[in-house]
Amino acid sequence: MSNEPVILVYHKVEAKREIGLTRISPESFRRQIEFLRSEGFTSISPYQLLDYLLHHRSPPERSVIITFDDGYEGVYRFARPILMENGFTATIFLISEFVGNWNRWDVRLCGRFKHLSADQISEMSSDGFTFGSHGATHRFLTSYSGILRRFELERSRIKLERVIGRRVDLLSYPYGDWNEDVVKSARRAGYRAAFTMNPFLPISAETIFSLPRISIYSFDTLESFRAKIGLGSQKLRLFLFGLNLMVNRCSHAGRLVHT
Repeated sequence: MSNEPVILVYHKVEAKREIGLTRISPESFRRQIEFLRSEGFTSISPYQLLDYLLHHRSPPERSVIITFDDGYEGVYRFARPILMENGFTATIFLISEFVGNWNRWDVRLCGRFKHLSADQISEMSSDGFTFGSHGATHRFLTSYSGILRRFELERSRIKLERVIGRRVDLLSYPYGDWNEDVVKSARRAGYRAAFTMNPFLPISAETIFSLPRISIYSFDTLESFRAKIGLGSQKLRLFLFGLNLMVNRCSHAGRLVHT
């Protein structure tokens, strides 16, 4: 499609340091969001993207979809005010069984992080933020079938709808782990679209269950951020996309623990 939007994915925006690559400091996040604004980017929601795709129209030039996986409390405390100050919104993918709880699902070497509470989710929803599912317990969906996969997809959707008070039909695959069987399960579970962790995939009406996203990590500088969103060197962009895939594949080592 022409005017293809940039779809970003963050995890933690936190002042507290950790061992890992998914934490972005509030200062770095502010620089990135202010850079987007200075370059003329504007937010669109996943629902707006679906409308453009299904009606064969192109979104406005320099559109950006900002997403967060896991639904950490830092999104409310740090990211939300920065986004709102700069006229942006975002979509947060929640792990239904950990709303308001610590991230015990994750293998942590240094400390725990808390997930958004129901009250924080409700407030952000009123502010115009969109919410989707990141599974019930953050499992590798390709490792399950039948009732276990159905639990991860359907229970998460139904429980989050009760928390948010509106329909939940967007999915982010935990660990970016998906295949065609998972897509079929997601469709049956009532989802309209799903997001991966692969930045190389196309955006089209035929690929709404394998939408690409560009991961932003702690090692990203403003230069690498600029390249990732398509404003810098194309060679650097492709290199960074490959690096993103390598980082994501490393996260699949957790399959040994979570399956």
